[in-house]
Amino acid sequence: MSRESSLDQIETDRVVAEQQASAERGPDPVLAAPNPGVIVLPSDGPSSFPLGLSGSLTRLATGEDYLVAGTNVVLSTGSNGSITISSTAGVPVPGGADTEVQFNDGGTFGGSSNFTFNSATNTLRVTNLSGSLTNLANGTAFLRGGTGVLLVTGANGSVTITSTATNETSWFSYTPAVTATTTSPTLPTVHNIYGKYAVQGKMMTLMFSLSYEASAGSSAGSGTYKISLPPGFSTSLTAGTPPKYVDGTHVGMSALLADVAGSGGGWSVVPDTATTLVLVGQDLSSVSQPLAWGSGNFYIGQTQNLRVSFIATIPVV
Repeated sequence: MSRESSLDQIETDRVVAEQQASAERGPDPVLAAPNPGVIVLPSDGPSSFPLGLSGSLTRLATGEDYLVAGTNVVLSTGSNGSITISSTAGVPVPGGADTEVQFNDGGTFGGSSNFTFNSATNTLRVTNLSGSLTNLANGTAFLRGGTGVLLVTGANGSVTITSTATNETSWFSYTPAVTATTTSPTLPTVHNIYGKYAVQGKMMTLMFSLSYEASAGSSAGSGTYKISLPPGFSTSLTAGTPPKYVDGTHVGMSALLADVAGSGGGWSVVPDTATTLVLVGQDLSSVSQPLAWGSGNFYIGQTQNLRVSFIATIPVV
């Protein structure tokens, strides 16, 4: 075979080989693109771009932005197609000084030197608090009176702490309540009532006084009058049996003075319940049986002048 014939055969074999290779790999993605400038990537394998990509990638096929800036975000596209994402939101600046608790102060961060929290010591400090602090989140008492301690919560949330400890020699004041077995009496508009007590060991010394010089505004109520012990105290002594209470435990003597015949003399102080006392006396103008001070005997409002006072020694628990 001549040299020319050999070259022709080689060229023919090359063309056949290229045609077979083209048939095996399918259409050229670039040449088969439906529109000029649009690249269609093969779907049956990965695509690679050895020389990289240039130009903007911020547009979708529909012409809309590919990346959209949201609130407080700015997108900037560089000439090489790169996108820089920036935030326009400022960093919140705490109000006040270090350790001051943050709060909404008219729409901005606020701080106050009167309201601080030290994380190093876990210490919270605040100058003023309002409302009751006597209950925890589960409803139980925040402050509890232990042995010898009495807690009284005021309407504004304040807590008064009183000692009922043994061997206490100080005198404390309280306002006794005068009630009755049926309907409580009403004391005159102008009157004086006070109670004082001291506790030593398990014994209480109690002083009581009620007096007035005009009965205006008063009412007798109904039943036997009862005088309350100081809050937080009670006695286990035997209570008397109404209406005469003569079987009760005697704890003191009382003086009852009024502008009424038969008043005066000594009245016995007797427990009625664990927390109340009654007065048992004798009508000096007759030979009647012992009687109890109440709406039927030297009652409140019966006279323009009345004074009832006593000192009693009472075992308390």
